[in-house]
Amino acid sequence: MATNKIIQIESTNSSELVSQVVDAIIPYIDKLTNKELPIDDHLNLLTREETATILKVTLQTLHNWSKKGILVPFSIGNRIYYRKSDVISALRPCNDLKQIGGSYES
Repeated sequence: MATNKIIQIESTNSSELVSQVVDAIIPYIDKLTNKELPIDDHLNLLTREETATILKVTLQTLHNWSKKGILVPFSIGNRIYYRKSDVISALRPCNDLKQIGGSYES
């Protein structure tokens, strides 16, 4: 028979609570997806807005890049996050790109 647990939260603000919940949930998500996140990466999650601001692009561009596999989003509920390390590793030097017509390709 299942027992109910009562959890009482005191002396914490909402951002601390969210951080603690995310820290507790990520190991379970990793097990379900069989994808291990490096320990430091889960501490550096960026929201869509933060990622778009860092890259100086619109949310639509960020969405398009996610659909193309340029950046890999992670979700918790209806929230979308990007690993900061993935955002940084997606950046490439411009000399790796060649211009074809009016656009650039790698």
